[in-house]
Amino acid sequence: MARIKGEQLYLFAGQEALLPVGASTDCSLNMSAETVEVSARGQGRWRRFRPGKKTWNINCGGFYFDQEGVPTSLVGGSRMVGEVVKVAISILPAELAAAGFELTDIQPNKEMTLAGEAIVTSCDYSGSVGSLATYSISLQGSGSLDQIA
Repeated sequence: MARIKGEQLYLFAGQEALLPVGASTDCSLNMSAETVEVSARGQGRWRRFRPGKKTWNINCGGFYFDQEGVPTSLVGGSRMVGEVVKVAISILPAELAAAGFELTDIQPNKEMTLAGEAIVTSCDYSGSVGSLATYSISLQGSGSLDQIA
């Protein structure tokens, strides 16, 4: 069983097509489900629950730079906040992640990708004198998150 390294987890996003969100140093997918209490009076002292609605979100951050005029963070930056985008979070093959790649050449790994629609809730850019500029993007999932077709 091979271990999956952090650099193999990759985010793709865009309104028209899935584009890689490059130079990421961290990427996380959070999924959760609420519980709904179904206990009735007279059923004893223990509460009973059933599964409720599910939700998911993605957070990604990294170094910010332009590669041939294409920003490494979500294309469109601040104008994308509040917009619905297609997203995919993919586990890339280890040899691809280790070898490096051009942003325009990379596609999601169809066998190991979850995709859906999300709303861009924040897009932060920061930097200080003498350090590299960084970005941070937060996306709130809207609807189901499924294996890519």
